[in-house]
Amino acid sequence: MENTNNIEKTDKKEEASTHKIGIYLWIWTLLFVLSFFSYMVDWYQFQGMLRWSLILFFMFLKAGLIMAFFMHLFWERYALVNVLLWPMTADGYSLLHFFNGS
Repeated sequence: MENTNNIEKTDKKEEASTHKIGIYLWIWTLLFVLSFFSYMVDWYQFQGMLRWSLILFFMFLKAGLIMAFFMHLFWERYALVNVLLWPMTADGYSLLHFFNGS
């Protein structure tokens, strides 16, 4: 009985530590789609704040996907994610405040 419990525990550990390749391929495809939309901003020659808003929107989406899945933050503890994301949010806010104040 104890042996089967140990096997079940190791199976659960292996499932938690390995990720299926399908999720990475899906994220990779999504990154290509977001890059396509980012290039379309230049193709259609958007100007002014609309252009920069769209570029930054797609940039932050791609950066978030890369951090979440390829840096494995999606599977990390919440405290570690906060340590990485809050300083980035503060930097982004300070840059936004700096450029709007200029």
